[in-house]
Amino acid sequence: MTALAAGLLLAGLASAANAERILVYPPDKAGLTVGELRVVGLATDGETAVKLTVANSGTTTEEELPVVENSFNLLVALKPGENTFTLAGASDPGKGKVSVYLAAGGQEVPAAYRPLYLHPREEITADCKGCHLTVIDKVPVYTRIDQKVSCQTGNCHANFGTGKFQHGPVKKGGCVECHNPHGADFPKMVSRDQADLCYYCHATEKNRYAEGVVHFPVRKGDCLSCHEPHQSDFEFHLKRGNIRELCSACHGYERLKHTYMHEPVQSEDCIACHSPHSSPNKNLLVESGINMCFACHEERKEEFASRNVHAPLKKEGCIACHDPHGSETIYHLRTRMDAKGKYIIPKDPIMDSCMLCHSKQTPALVEQMGGKVQHKPVQEGKCTYCHTPHSTNNNKLLQKPEAELCFSCHKEIGEEIKAAVYKHGPIRTNDCYQCHRVHGSGNRKLLAANFTDKYQVDFELENYRLCFNCHNEKVVAALKSVDTNFRNGDINLHYVHVNKDRKGRSCSTCHEIHASDQPRHMRSKIPFKGRMTISLEFTPTETGGGCVVGCHKPRDYDRERPVGK
Repeated sequence: MTALAAGLLLAGLASAANAERILVYPPDKAGLTVGELRVVGLATDGETAVKLTVANSGTTTEEELPVVENSFNLLVALKPGENTFTLAGASDPGKGKVSVYLAAGGQEVPAAYRPLYLHPREEITADCKGCHLTVIDKVPVYTRIDQKVSCQTGNCHANFGTGKFQHGPVKKGGCVECHNPHGADFPKMVSRDQADLCYYCHATEKNRYAEGVVHFPVRKGDCLSCHEPHQSDFEFHLKRGNIRELCSACHGYERLKHTYMHEPVQSEDCIACHSPHSSPNKNLLVESGINMCFACHEERKEEFASRNVHAPLKKEGCIACHDPHGSETIYHLRTRMDAKGKYIIPKDPIMDSCMLCHSKQTPALVEQMGGKVQHKPVQEGKCTYCHTPHSTNNNKLLQKPEAELCFSCHKEIGEEIKAAVYKHGPIRTNDCYQCHRVHGSGNRKLLAANFTDKYQVDFELENYRLCFNCHNEKVVAALKSVDTNFRNGDINLHYVHVNKDRKGRSCSTCHEIHASDQPRHMRSKIPFKGRMTISLEFTPTETGGGCVVGCHKPRDYDRERPVGK
């Protein structure tokens, strides 16, 4: 309590047993804006009257006041300016003279005077016995409070006590536990300032709310931003009908207008996730980071324990991708916003959410997706067909190992590869991405580079760029070469087949792309212009091989002992 409030009757009246004649109210140097004031004092045992001098505006009057049970009082009509009260024969000179200042007509209280807030109807404080224990064991006492008089009348505070939930002091009629009916240093005649008043009873909360992230109203000591001090029709004495309405009064209603609402928001239970007073966690969350979500979504916990965790999830938690209040998409996904900060309803919610980050972080991905050939899941905006958004033991957050994932849709190719004896290198290493761009491409079949699909084609190196991303393009560059094993002596048989101005054979004429049952990935059947198939039988030797095929006579080749020479 401040020095000024300490002089008030609420907690500091002296007892007549001390044989004192003193003024106890008002405190000295009080500044007022109310023109009526009751002066209160104590007298010694046996006294029946005391004399009090009132001086103001150049006039002085002396009043003889009766003493009742060692106390006396006088209701004084104050005059603008300084008003001084002097008790004749005071036992303590420091408590026998009091000055107050009445500021009238918009005048400010001088700095030497401290504001004193009075009850607007001063006359109701005349009954000392209404609040004070005036006699204990036949001895007059004024230091104890025992409110018997109700502040609720037909004209004053008529609705008090009618609320469903009542503050403890109100419920028992103890208004003086918080208010000083004579006057106080603070508005509404409360005996302590703001939160200090609440913490006087709720002492344990004071320490709890002093650390970590503190809710702004709590930090500035404004408990009444959220709570009614007397009564409420709502639990916890809240000012509004439910917690969501209360929070929205400050935080706005925009987050309540989404198509898909998070269940706690929908059920008006903000404190399911947020502490209303303070928290050791960011945003006043009751749990830290991802553990906040696991408090309800416990069944998903295992899903986040894999080796590769989505980077935003690791850094920011679930709210990197999900709006914890709601959004315009399933799963409360964050998507693009308009200039006013409102979510735009997207055609493909999942892809829109993914591209919020990936459009900036992976420009190569954006370029792929813009290709003339798009992977079907990309066309449909279904990123999660192939990727898990949370964590996985596979690279690139894939649902399954790469080849297994591809073959879960491309089943026919998968079965052919599984049954084949000889597999292409990228197939052996489960690296479909070596040849295909899985999001989109400018080439057919999502190929990483150009590759002709024709049986016969006029020779251009770019027709085989896909193959030459790995294989040496010298194998088709010259008629005579030792850069290939497919040669008869030094005659380059790749060149002979491929490098023709007209109707050169393509790589896929003789070779299977994924896998085959013959060495060197040789085909068993060659598709010919969609009309027929040509059989091919290849027999390797240590230094060459032989080919029996429908497009020419059986032929052999040998690198060391050229055939036909």
